[in-house]
Amino acid sequence: MAFFMAVDNGVRAHHWSFGDMPPVAGLTKGDVKAIVAYVRELQRENGIY
Repeated sequence: MAFFMAVDNGVRAHHWSFGDMPPVAGLTKGDVKAIVAYVRELQRENGIY
């Protein structure tokens, strides 16, 4: 859910020093779902759960 909220609303910088993340226009819920699946796959492959 956090990914969907970040895409829709943006995120204030808190763990990084390069600035706020603005909302991302043009992504569908399906796009975000695919991105989340990809990130989770990379995390599993690298032992990050």
